[in-house]
Amino acid sequence: MKLIRMLAPVALVAMAVPAWSATLTYPGAAPCNATLQACITGAASGDVVEIATNTPIDEDPAFHKSLTLQPSAGFAPTIGGGAPFRTVNFSNLGSSGSAETLLIERLSFSLAQVRGLVSQGSGHSITIRDNVLFLEIDHNNTPAIEIDARVALTGVIAGNRITSIGQGMRLWAITPAPQAVDYTVERNVIDTSLPSASNIGISADFRGQGSYTLRAFSNVIDRVGGCNCGANSGVLLLVLQTPVVNASITNNTVNGTQTADGFVFRVDDPGATVTINLFNNIASGGDRRGYTVSNSGGASITLVADQNDSYGNADPDDFAGLPTGTVLHTLPQFVNASAGDLRLLPTSPLINSGVYAPSGGTSTLDAAGAPRLQGVGIDVGAYEQAIRVVVSTPVPVVGPGWLAGLAILLLGGALLALRRRQPRG
Repeated sequence: MKLIRMLAPVALVAMAVPAWSATLTYPGAAPCNATLQACITGAASGDVVEIATNTPIDEDPAFHKSLTLQPSAGFAPTIGGGAPFRTVNFSNLGSSGSAETLLIERLSFSLAQVRGLVSQGSGHSITIRDNVLFLEIDHNNTPAIEIDARVALTGVIAGNRITSIGQGMRLWAITPAPQAVDYTVERNVIDTSLPSASNIGISADFRGQGSYTLRAFSNVIDRVGGCNCGANSGVLLLVLQTPVVNASITNNTVNGTQTADGFVFRVDDPGATVTINLFNNIASGGDRRGYTVSNSGGASITLVADQNDSYGNADPDDFAGLPTGTVLHTLPQFVNASAGDLRLLPTSPLINSGVYAPSGGTSTLDAAGAPRLQGVGIDVGAYEQAIRVVVSTPVPVVGPGWLAGLAILLLGGALLALRRRQPRG
């Protein structure tokens, strides 16, 4: 009995330790033998669901727990393809009351969006990375990726390729104080097949009483904003209802905005406190301004800026009288802007012209996944120009005499090996 009493606390501790996460394969054994949703529902919190089929999955998967959704090795899964479009939804995340972690990576979405209004629990982590999203539907207000945070949350949207007639991505933060929402948006490429109908590339709408952070690094936004349906732009930050906002917008490229500004920072509440770090961006070829700062309510705005390029835009920039540092007016020299290739040519004066250590930081990688620092300095824009070193190595002259000698050596080696294999008499 004494032994049982001694072991009882140990048993209780062991029961309290969560089980190791498992990897489930769809399609596969139960609960993954029917639908992807059944597989997600049947998985335990913290499990990994791998998709092992290239047949399009025409479903609306929904998440309410910690989970990783990714391809199985050797497969390139696609979610969507139906009409009008599909939604991958995580609005029930946190329904258990605990902090949840969701990772969606390396998938394709055809006529499908990834979104969620997260209003339960607190302290969630949502990562959407390295996906391809195709949302070419005739609805200019529909985002390909949307996170609507009503509780404390960390969101990372990175390395995605987005083609959308609507919005590329829309981020919300609407929380009571003192909850914090932190977004990092980096290395995404956003474009559209119908510039005249498209809306915003990246939209961040911050309101409420919380403390909010936005980091937008090394993103490419090309020819969006033509719908003329509101505050359309390449990048939009909208601040309302007295939050505290820290935004770092660095090393992005916005080109060819249609009836829209490149970068818009709009603060409409006098009680808001907003800090904007703005470095090494390109705003070029737009139908309106390259950069606009609007402070209609007389809020406290601190702008720390330098080495931003504004070239070929129809209207002059408006920084609301705030200090701008050096604003460049330099032809970027893109590789092929008409084809959407917004990398810099080796002759571009924007190479090595950026601020090396900007306030608020920047991504360690450029939009193509290459190291951000190449050469003697950091480049302006989303791409870092690769430095290619060509080493000239003398090629030996191979003549008939050299080949004959090589043949003799090879033949001699073969005969010697054969001789060694002969049995001795």
